[in-house]
Amino acid sequence: GMKLEDRETVIKELKKSLKIKGEELSEANVRLSLLEKKLDSSSKDADERVEKIQIQLDEAQTLLKKKEKDFEETMDALQADIDQLESEKAELKQRVGSQSKGGPEGRGGGSSGIASVVTGLAGGSPAAIVSGVGSASGLQVIDSPLLTQQIEAQRLCIKQLKNENNRLKAENMRAQLASLPPLHVPKLPSRDGGRPEVLSSALYRKTDQLLETLLQMSANVKVVDVTGKCPATVTPGAQLLEQTARLQSLSDTLARLKDEVAEHIVHQQRGARASSDFATFPSTSFVKAKEEKQADSVLVGRVMVPCPRGQEQVHRLVLPQGQLRRIHSLLRS
Repeated sequence: GMKLEDRETVIKELKKSLKIKGEELSEANVRLSLLEKKLDSSSKDADERVEKIQIQLDEAQTLLKKKEKDFEETMDALQADIDQLESEKAELKQRVGSQSKGGPEGRGGGSSGIASVVTGLAGGSPAAIVSGVGSASGLQVIDSPLLTQQIEAQRLCIKQLKNENNRLKAENMRAQLASLPPLHVPKLPSRDGGRPEVLSSALYRKTDQLLETLLQMSANVKVVDVTGKCPATVTPGAQLLEQTARLQSLSDTLARLKDEVAEHIVHQQRGARASSDFATFPSTSFVKAKEEKQADSVLVGRVMVPCPRGQEQVHRLVLPQGQLRRIHSLLRS
């Protein structure tokens, strides 16, 4: 019996130890999965860094190739300039030699000219070469073709800029002139029989003044004072007489203004006036046409007269009261 109990105890302990080992194994698996995830993320980060570094390296190589190409082009241009300067130096040497052999004065100063040329060649300064040759032999040295070409290009550029500036200024001035309002040139008053025509501006001004006076009178109405509070010299009759005289003066002014307007209209229309020895009157046809244009005329009736087909015409008649009654009586009879 004791052995069985010991075995059961041992089995229980083994089960506990197995359970503990299983838990440890599961923890180890979890740790392993976490480590694998960290490894994957770190490998991805490393790949991204490698790609970025590779892109930067490619860009740096491209930039380096571009710089090398620019450097080679610059060196080629400098070498071409050096070759051109060398050829100009050789040409200057030949000219100095020919000038020194030309006459006694040239022979005497030939050594100094050649020495200055040699000094300029040793120093590598084109300015020293030109000054030495000029002082020794008095030759006029032609400028470099490249320098002459650059000067001509700059002159053409300046000329083009001036032309463009002038064109822009002209367009701006045209736009400003187009934006200005048009000028209204007043017509000179025409003369008819030695009498000047009444200008429309004067009539407008007189009409505005008369209208302003009427508005002032209607706004400031004065009632005749019959209370006797006014001074004895200003009686109610005098006040009424003053107001009546003022109204009569305004009525006369209005009548004169109407006459001036009618005269102005008659003078403006051709064939609308009838001249006499003492005055000018509007013609009958003009008065009739003017009355026909008035909006206060009333249509009384229509009279139909038989006529051939295709020759129908409409005649508008503006008649006073007496003529209208006469026509009405004739039609009724």
